[in-house]
Amino acid sequence: MNTTGSQIYRAEVLAEGPVDGHMKRVCLGRHQTPSAADALHWLRVQAVRVADGLDLDPRTPWLAGRSLRTVPDALADVPTEFRQWCADPDRQLWALRQLEEGVPVVVAATDHTGRYSLTAWPAASHVARPSSRRHLHRKRRPLAALVARLAG
Repeated sequence: MNTTGSQIYRAEVLAEGPVDGHMKRVCLGRHQTPSAADALHWLRVQAVRVADGLDLDPRTPWLAGRSLRTVPDALADVPTEFRQWCADPDRQLWALRQLEEGVPVVVAATDHTGRYSLTAWPAASHVARPSSRRHLHRKRRPLAALVARLAG
């Protein structure tokens, strides 16, 4: 029962791919927040971090004329897909509405490096503590004494 009216949102970033001939899944980060907007902001930051970790954006000014090239649209490219997701206000608004309605949001992309997913979901709500301190500081009786009392 949620008596405080507050919601918790969780988010995580996962990477899956072949390592030494076996498929491995690695959590690249987790976040928890009371705000759906903050959960999505965290996912956007992580999307850019993953994209830049896989390869820097070829349009980065200090890379001009160097060896990086834009991947053709016909090829799947995780960094490009994540950057496009971050830059699309309509997709961001849709994701925010989904989260606020209690629906998980998953942004996943796959290319030759592996599969990467950004996920946010509403988790269990905060539960208020009992209002009486008596309940919080109650003495605990040994189990044997309690069983004897109930049996007798």
